[in-house]
Amino acid sequence: MEQIGVQELVARLEAGEKLRILDVREAEAFDAWHIHGSENLPVYHELRSGDVSRLIEWARGLSEEIPIVAVCNAGVTSRIAVEALTATEIHAVNLQGGIHAWSSAWTKAQVPLCRDDVGQVVQVRRNGKGCLSYLVVSNGVAAVFDASVAADVYVGLAKECAASIKYVFETHIHADHVSRGSALAARVGAEYLLPVTQRYYGACGYVGDGETLSVGSLDVTVHSTPGHTSESVSYLISDSVLLTGDTLFLDSVGRPDLERGDAGAEEGARKLYATLHDKLLSLSDQVLVCPAHSAASIGFDGVPLVRELADIRNSISLLGFSEEVFVETILSGLGSKPNNHLHVIEVNQGQRTVVDTDLLHLEVGPNRCAAC
Repeated sequence: MEQIGVQELVARLEAGEKLRILDVREAEAFDAWHIHGSENLPVYHELRSGDVSRLIEWARGLSEEIPIVAVCNAGVTSRIAVEALTATEIHAVNLQGGIHAWSSAWTKAQVPLCRDDVGQVVQVRRNGKGCLSYLVVSNGVAAVFDASVAADVYVGLAKECAASIKYVFETHIHADHVSRGSALAARVGAEYLLPVTQRYYGACGYVGDGETLSVGSLDVTVHSTPGHTSESVSYLISDSVLLTGDTLFLDSVGRPDLERGDAGAEEGARKLYATLHDKLLSLSDQVLVCPAHSAASIGFDGVPLVRELADIRNSISLLGFSEEVFVETILSGLGSKPNNHLHVIEVNQGQRTVVDTDLLHLEVGPNRCAAC
């Protein structure tokens, strides 16, 4: 039986190859998270029971020239689909590790800078999880923000830019995925920098509100933006690009209950309202907002997931509400929290460790960091 690995599939999709990605999981699982451009045939339980009739019926009349990539949770049940399709002489391959392994998939995109002659910003997109991190480079110096994929990725990208990583920044302590920031900083000898907080127990440096650091010719200014978490900050890159972490997304805002729990959600929502209106929305209309997550599946077109602040201000209705309506809407819109979020927080606070082989299992599922 033919199989395909995660990064091979990414490379073929980025190259524009025509592939039909068939996700055989049930509809609820598919709706929660799936590969961009895939289609759902919810026959998971039927395949497990040995019934392939609906799968074969679906495949009738399909083009024999377009290979099918079968996907399930862990790459086991999808093998049944591949074997059944292959028996009918349809070219089908199995995604090794399924959607769990897909969580490690990543691509990159270039973020435009107003001063692109002195540096560049690369958006590193974890397609299978929705995490967005950033490599900022100028004059041979690099910094990484919200590292969410393996250290090798950032080391390789910095090398492509003929730069050395000097800083590794966090916007906040994440709840949906394990930060790779500390490991990356240790690997390359960079300074690991967090917002000022009392809840981190590892070795790091801290950055405070209003502080400005230099990455080559680019200025990185720290803006305290609490609400999603108490320590959350945003980083403004040379008055052009705003890395907002989980405070402000392209189509929503961060949820306020992952650090504080349900009892502290209202306090967090009020802090978030103040942050948005007193800090972020007063910045220049042309600033490009670059968040740390996308709630939607990420494609392979190389187009960065960014929006001008003016566009966001005009399109997110929450931002036009009064404080009371904003808070009420946020609290009523909170859905399920990220899987294993309490465990993930403890790891990111430096209180627990997790071995590499357990990372994807711990992080499985959608990020669920947006409020509504």
